Amino acid sequence: MTDFFHWLILGAALLGVVIGVLTTQGVHSVIRAVKSSRTRISPDLEATLEEVPLIALVFDRSLSIIGMNRAAREHPVTVETLQTSSWFRSYLRETAHSRMALVRPSNELEPYWAHLYALEDGAVVALVMDDQDKYDTESLRREFVANASHELNTPVAALSLLSEAIIAADGDPERIRHFTASLSQEIERLSRLTKDIARLSEAQSGWETDALEPIDMVTLVHNVVSEHQTLAANVNIELVVEPRDQPLVVSGEERSLKVAVTNLVENAIKYSAGGTRVSLGFGHGESIGWITVTDQGIGIEPEQQPHIFKRFYRVDKGRSRRSGGTGLGLAIARNTARSLRGDLTVWSQPGIGSTFTLRLPLVKEDDGTRNTVS
Repeated sequence: MTDFFHWLILGAALLGVVIGVLTTQGVHSVIRAVKSSRTRISPDLEATLEEVPLIALVFDRSLSIIGMNRAAREHPVTVETLQTSSWFRSYLRETAHSRMALVRPSNELEPYWAHLYALEDGAVVALVMDDQDKYDTESLRREFVANASHELNTPVAALSLLSEAIIAADGDPERIRHFTASLSQEIERLSRLTKDIARLSEAQSGWETDALEPIDMVTLVHNVVSEHQTLAANVNIELVVEPRDQPLVVSGEERSLKVAVTNLVENAIKYSAGGTRVSLGFGHGESIGWITVTDQGIGIEPEQQPHIFKRFYRVDKGRSRRSGGTGLGLAIARNTARSLRGDLTVWSQPGIGSTFTLRLPLVKEDDGTRNTVS
């Protein structure tokens, strides 16, 4: 039975999980428990597995579950998935037949690491770790790289074609001016995209605690609105801020919060028709402050709402591209909020409009306040 402990520790080393969680006392408990486990599951082994931070299942000769630990009880869907998985049942049968310990690494299609060991009476103990989060993260990384490559390729290809057109238009000043103007637009688009990719990376990385400072969101919002009045007026949209006499001081990073609010305001203007209003408001609870950005625009279909904070996702791809959008604005805003222990949520109804709510932790009064918004 000491082999069971050997394989348990080997699996933990591979995962980098169990050894970091089990105490020395817990390790000795495992040793004592596995040495005394002559039958399907002894009280000592049962008690020890109960504390193992992996899903632990015990199967009899017919491959029916006769015991499980706390982690397994907390993940019933995973347990059911394992029971119905052909690969898992195959490993159970092989372990019971060979009486040898088996370790099965996870993969993207079956994201479960499993270690199986046969007890002396033919029962099998299985330790399982769900690696789905790891593969989800890897999938998102690949998706981001693919999307970023595609998005970058579009303006780069346009720049190449325009440069060739300018060369071909030698001696025709009118055509050269036309192509040069288009060239400038594509350069600006490429610049915005690369800046937004950098901002998203920064937001996802988070900030050190000493980089955070008290930010008066009332002042910041008024500054953002002032900077966008011309843009709103050009498309006949009224851009207003609800009056508030008191500051709303949150803990944050000034530049990133200004970018987040700017993205929300520009999105509201972009997806609103002329003659409508975009309004910004404030609110607060005991420990959370929030700002709202409400438009009377086209709204967002319910099936699209879960996706709008994804990178490069566009509700109206044609309108977004025509207006120079990168598809990263909402992703940057939400990641910024969450990196500051806040969040960004949306309410929307097609044909009525949308309200985005940015929530952030308030600075306590005894922390002091200062206006850091330029």
